[in-house]
Amino acid sequence: MLYNKSFRMVLKGNWNGAGCHTEVSTKEISEEGWLQHIEQAIEKLSKQHAEHIRVYDPCGGQDNIRCLTG
Repeated sequence: MLYNKSFRMVLKGNWNGAGCHTEVSTKEISEEGWLQHIEQAIEKLSKQHAEHIRVYDPCGGQDNIRCLTG
């Protein structure tokens, strides 16, 4: 099971390197062979990246685009 919690305060200007990160954990990632499971998760998530940027943002993706400056 994957949970996402987002707390965002979008400020104008170049805040590259401001320290945002995401933690993901599953049972498989906690066991032997963890790297393979992380790579599989990245592959799956990457297929819908643009859609995720759009729907997890109350401004239709515009706030996320401004946040992804790095």
